[in-house]
Amino acid sequence: MRRTLTNTSATQTVRLLRLRLTSITTYGNTTASQATLAAYSSSDETVSGQTVEGVTLDRAADQPDGGGLNSSWTVPLPDGGLAPGQSINISLLFHAVRGVRGGTFSFGYNAEATTTG
Repeated sequence: MRRTLTNTSATQTVRLLRLRLTSITTYGNTTASQATLAAYSSSDETVSGQTVEGVTLDRAADQPDGGGLNSSWTVPLPDGGLAPGQSINISLLFHAVRGVRGGTFSFGYNAEATTTG
């Protein structure tokens, strides 16, 4: 999934940006027609001449099978941070868990930003 995130603050530069999964169709949280998803880190890519930044899944080394509910991604920001009105294109990567059914899916996230650091 690709998304564009924009700093909507009128005066403050975002120095650190993290996206936290607040809902996801995953283990214990699916219906019979939904896929079981896991979140992963993604890579940088170019789409129609625009850079799309990969994000890094923040997870413990003992969780090699991707992230689920309450996992977070760190978004790489330009040097100096994301200035007011500035946007960044990102790529969120999910995989349907192997051996588990496919189907529809959903996810939600909150953007957690800090202006210090």
